Amino acid sequence: MSTFGRDSTTDDVLAGHDLAGVTVFITGANSGLGQETARAMAAKGAAVVMAGRDQARLDEAVA
Repeated sequence: MSTFGRDSTTDDVLAGHDLAGVTVFITGANSGLGQETARAMAAKGAAVVMAGRDQARLDEAVA
């Protein structure tokens, strides 16, 4: 059973994981949960490929 609950953050879930050398593909990455997931995984060393419906918002998310 998971120890994570509704108050868990992406940083909580990824704590202790090194994603260096891992490539992840995140959909909906221009806002909300997708953007936060992309940020957190990049912070852990993953190469992040981001997809979304709004190119301008994706560009902002990458910056």
